[in-house]
Amino acid sequence: MSLPACSAIPFLTTLAKKDLNLTFRKALTSDMGYLLKLREDTMNTHLAKAGFELSAENHRKGLEYEFENAQIILLDGKQIGMLKSREYVDYFEIIQIQITPELQGKGIGKQVVQTVISKAFSLGKNVQLSVLKNNPAQRLYNNLGFKIKDEYKHSFIMQVTMPD
Repeated sequence: MSLPACSAIPFLTTLAKKDLNLTFRKALTSDMGYLLKLREDTMNTHLAKAGFELSAENHRKGLEYEFENAQIILLDGKQIGMLKSREYVDYFEIIQIQITPELQGKGIGKQVVQTVISKAFSLGKNVQLSVLKNNPAQRLYNNLGFKIKDEYKHSFIMQVTMPD
């Protein structure tokens, strides 16, 4: 059974923090060039270490997967990343999050993930994601309370659950 998804999660239209002026907008097909480069820049190392073939076709397929749920992350109006997320009946899924390499480690990814968690918890839902086993983003997810729920050859399914 397929669960309904939100094509654009409304809470992602604006997001503000005193030191970061982050906003989101729906990704458009005209963003494909930017998003393909972003995917290559952020994922090539991790995909290669996991043994995946690094081809333009595979990157395009990864980008097109759930593209209707993609949001461009903007910092002060400038494109700095992409988030794909989906709301199911009983949980939220972070499908992909990619931040421009130069801006990684500055709290942007953390703020984006915390926002998804806050929204999900406010609706009584957990959040889950998949992360490659060799991706250092696992540290961020662990620090935000995600726990390994399942394991596959190359990845972990991680979930953060609502507090009791």
